Amino acid sequence: MINTVRRACAPLLFVLCGAALGGPGHDHGEDKPVAGPNVAPRFSAHSELFELTGVVGGRRITLYLDEYATNRPIGKAAIEIEIREADGAARKVRAVSSEGDTFVVELPVLLVPGAYALTAEVSAAVNGKEETDLLATTLEIPAPDTSAAEAGHHHGAGEWPAWLAGGSAGAVLLWLAMRFVRVRRGRHIGSAA
Repeated sequence: MINTVRRACAPLLFVLCGAALGGPGHDHGEDKPVAGPNVAPRFSAHSELFELTGVVGGRRITLYLDEYATNRPIGKAAIEIEIREADGAARKVRAVSSEGDTFVVELPVLLVPGAYALTAEVSAAVNGKEETDLLATTLEIPAPDTSAAEAGHHHGAGEWPAWLAGGSAGAVLLWLAMRFVRVRRGRHIGSAA
Protein backbone atom coordinates (compact mmCIF):
# COMPACT_ATOMS: atom_id res chain seq x y z
CA MET A 1 0.00 0.00 0.00
CA ILE A 2 2.83 2.41 0.87
CA ASN A 3 4.51 1.74 -2.45
CA THR A 4 1.24 2.40 -4.27
CA VAL A 5 0.90 5.80 -2.62
CA ARG A 6 4.53 6.65 -3.34
CA ARG A 7 4.10 5.74 -7.00
CA ALA A 8 0.93 7.81 -7.21
CA CYS A 9 2.62 10.84 -5.61
CA ALA A 10 5.84 10.75 -7.66
CA PRO A 11 4.44 12.52 -10.75
CA LEU A 12 2.94 15.24 -8.57
CA LEU A 13 6.28 15.72 -6.85
CA PHE A 14 8.01 16.25 -10.21
CA VAL A 15 5.34 18.75 -11.27
CA LEU A 16 5.75 20.73 -8.05
CA CYS A 17 9.53 20.72 -8.29
CA GLY A 18 9.36 21.87 -11.92
CA ALA A 19 6.99 24.68 -10.99
CA ALA A 20 9.33 25.78 -8.22
CA LEU A 21 12.33 25.81 -10.55
CA GLY A 22 10.68 27.87 -13.27
CA GLY A 23 7.96 29.75 -11.45
CA PRO A 24 6.99 33.34 -12.17
CA GLY A 25 9.33 35.97 -10.79
CA HIS A 26 12.24 33.55 -10.79
CA ASP A 27 14.16 34.46 -13.88
CA HIS A 28 17.63 35.77 -14.34
CA GLY A 29 16.66 38.82 -16.34
CA GLU A 30 16.75 39.35 -20.04
CA ASP A 31 19.52 37.65 -21.98
CA LYS A 32 21.94 40.31 -23.11
CA PRO A 33 24.59 39.90 -25.77
CA VAL A 34 27.90 39.64 -24.01
CA ALA A 35 31.12 40.80 -25.53
CA GLY A 36 32.93 38.62 -23.09
CA PRO A 37 36.57 38.24 -22.33
CA ASN A 38 37.24 36.41 -25.59
CA VAL A 39 36.59 39.46 -27.78
CA ALA A 40 39.96 41.14 -28.27
CA PRO A 41 40.28 44.89 -28.86
CA ARG A 42 40.81 45.68 -32.53
CA PHE A 43 41.28 48.56 -34.93
CA SER A 44 41.10 49.20 -38.65
CA ALA A 45 42.42 51.98 -40.90
CA HIS A 46 42.62 52.44 -44.64
CA SER A 47 43.79 54.79 -47.36
CA GLU A 48 43.38 54.62 -51.13
CA LEU A 49 46.21 52.06 -51.22
CA PHE A 50 46.14 49.95 -48.06
CA GLU A 51 43.80 48.59 -45.44
CA LEU A 52 45.32 47.63 -42.09
CA THR A 53 43.50 45.69 -39.38
CA GLY A 54 44.96 44.95 -35.96
CA VAL A 55 43.90 42.60 -33.15
CA VAL A 56 45.36 43.15 -29.68
CA GLY A 57 46.13 40.14 -27.51
CA GLY A 58 48.05 41.06 -24.36
CA ARG A 59 51.33 42.68 -25.40
CA ARG A 60 51.01 41.45 -29.00
CA ILE A 61 49.21 43.07 -31.93
CA THR A 62 48.52 40.87 -34.94
CA LEU A 63 48.22 42.87 -38.16
CA TYR A 64 46.50 42.04 -41.46
CA LEU A 65 47.43 44.17 -44.47
CA ASP A 66 45.42 44.21 -47.72
CA GLU A 67 45.34 46.22 -50.92
CA TYR A 68 42.36 48.51 -50.38
CA ALA A 69 41.04 48.36 -53.95
CA THR A 70 41.21 44.56 -54.39
CA ASN A 71 41.18 43.29 -50.78
CA ARG A 72 44.19 41.12 -51.74
CA PRO A 73 46.39 40.22 -48.75
CA ILE A 74 49.88 41.69 -48.76
CA GLY A 75 52.45 39.38 -47.22
CA LYS A 76 55.57 41.48 -47.68
CA ALA A 77 55.67 45.02 -46.26
CA ALA A 78 57.40 47.35 -43.85
CA ILE A 79 55.01 48.54 -41.14
CA GLU A 80 55.86 50.95 -38.33
CA ILE A 81 53.18 52.01 -35.86
CA GLU A 82 53.22 55.02 -33.58
CA ILE A 83 51.02 54.59 -30.50
CA ARG A 84 50.11 57.89 -28.83
CA GLU A 85 48.54 57.88 -25.37
CA ALA A 86 46.01 60.41 -24.07
CA ASP A 87 48.76 62.34 -22.23
CA GLY A 88 50.68 62.78 -25.51
CA ALA A 89 53.41 60.22 -24.80
CA ALA A 90 54.21 58.22 -27.93
CA ARG A 91 56.17 55.10 -28.79
CA LYS A 92 57.04 53.61 -32.16
CA VAL A 93 57.05 49.89 -32.79
CA ARG A 94 57.98 47.96 -35.92
CA ALA A 95 55.99 44.97 -37.19
CA VAL A 96 57.66 41.77 -38.30
CA SER A 97 56.32 39.19 -40.74
CA SER A 98 54.58 36.24 -39.18
CA GLU A 99 52.86 33.13 -40.52
CA GLY A 100 50.94 33.50 -43.77
CA ASP A 101 49.96 37.05 -44.61
CA THR A 102 50.13 38.43 -41.07
CA PHE A 103 52.49 40.72 -39.20
CA VAL A 104 53.16 40.93 -35.47
CA VAL A 105 54.03 43.83 -33.19
CA GLU A 106 55.44 43.03 -29.75
CA LEU A 107 54.66 45.86 -27.32
CA PRO A 108 57.15 46.71 -24.58
CA VAL A 109 54.32 47.12 -22.04
CA LEU A 110 50.70 46.06 -21.71
CA LEU A 111 48.27 48.74 -22.89
CA VAL A 112 46.09 49.97 -20.04
CA PRO A 113 42.40 50.74 -20.66
CA GLY A 114 41.90 53.94 -22.62
CA ALA A 115 42.02 55.43 -26.12
CA TYR A 116 45.19 55.44 -28.19
CA ALA A 117 45.80 57.36 -31.42
CA LEU A 118 47.55 55.09 -33.91
CA THR A 119 49.49 56.13 -37.00
CA ALA A 120 50.86 53.39 -39.24
CA GLU A 121 53.47 53.99 -41.91
CA VAL A 122 53.14 51.23 -44.49
CA SER A 123 55.52 50.51 -47.38
CA ALA A 124 54.66 47.70 -49.81
CA ALA A 125 54.42 46.90 -53.50
CA VAL A 126 51.08 47.66 -55.16
CA ASN A 127 50.71 46.75 -58.86
CA GLY A 128 54.47 46.21 -59.11
CA LYS A 129 55.30 49.66 -57.70
CA GLU A 130 56.67 50.33 -54.20
CA GLU A 131 54.23 52.59 -52.35
CA THR A 132 54.34 54.27 -48.92
CA ASP A 133 51.30 55.59 -47.09
CA LEU A 134 50.18 56.78 -43.65
CA LEU A 135 47.07 55.32 -42.04
CA ALA A 136 45.52 56.79 -38.89
CA THR A 137 42.92 55.39 -36.48
CA THR A 138 42.06 55.05 -32.79
CA LEU A 139 42.43 51.96 -30.64
CA GLU A 140 40.09 51.56 -27.66
CA ILE A 141 41.22 49.27 -24.84
CA PRO A 142 38.12 48.69 -22.68
CA ALA A 143 38.21 48.47 -18.90
CA PRO A 144 37.66 44.94 -17.55
CA ASP A 145 33.96 44.13 -17.20
CA THR A 146 33.25 43.51 -13.52
CA SER A 147 29.47 43.93 -13.72
CA ALA A 148 28.83 40.18 -14.15
CA ALA A 149 30.90 39.30 -11.09
CA GLU A 150 29.35 42.09 -9.00
CA ALA A 151 25.80 41.27 -10.03
CA GLY A 152 26.04 37.64 -8.96
CA HIS A 153 22.80 35.79 -8.31
CA HIS A 154 20.54 36.81 -5.46
CA HIS A 155 16.93 36.37 -4.59
CA GLY A 156 14.52 39.07 -3.55
CA ALA A 157 13.09 39.28 -0.05
CA GLY A 158 10.67 36.45 0.56
CA GLU A 159 11.72 34.49 -2.54
CA TRP A 160 12.86 30.96 -1.80
CA PRO A 161 15.67 29.37 -3.77
CA ALA A 162 14.23 26.82 -6.20
CA TRP A 163 15.84 23.79 -4.56
CA LEU A 164 14.42 24.78 -1.18
CA ALA A 165 10.91 25.36 -2.54
CA GLY A 166 10.93 22.10 -4.52
CA GLY A 167 12.38 20.12 -1.63
CA SER A 168 9.88 21.56 0.82
CA ALA A 169 6.96 20.75 -1.46
CA GLY A 170 8.26 17.20 -1.89
CA ALA A 171 8.71 16.72 1.85
CA VAL A 172 5.16 17.96 2.60
CA LEU A 173 3.73 15.73 -0.10
CA LEU A 174 5.59 12.68 1.22
CA TRP A 175 4.49 13.44 4.78
CA LEU A 176 0.84 13.69 3.68
CA ALA A 177 1.07 10.42 1.77
CA MET A 178 2.59 8.59 4.75
CA ARG A 179 -0.04 10.08 7.06
CA PHE A 180 -2.79 8.92 4.69
CA VAL A 181 -1.38 5.38 4.63
CA ARG A 182 -1.11 5.21 8.44
CA VAL A 183 -4.68 6.41 8.91
CA ARG A 184 -6.01 3.90 6.39
CA ARG A 185 -3.93 1.09 7.87
CA GLY A 186 -5.21 1.96 11.39
CA ARG A 187 -8.81 1.84 10.20
CA HIS A 188 -8.24 -1.46 8.45
CA ILE A 189 -6.63 -3.05 11.52
CA GLY A 190 -9.36 -1.61 13.78
CA SER A 191 -12.14 -3.02 11.60
CA ALA A 192 -10.46 -6.46 11.48
CA ALA A 193 -10.40 -6.65 15.26
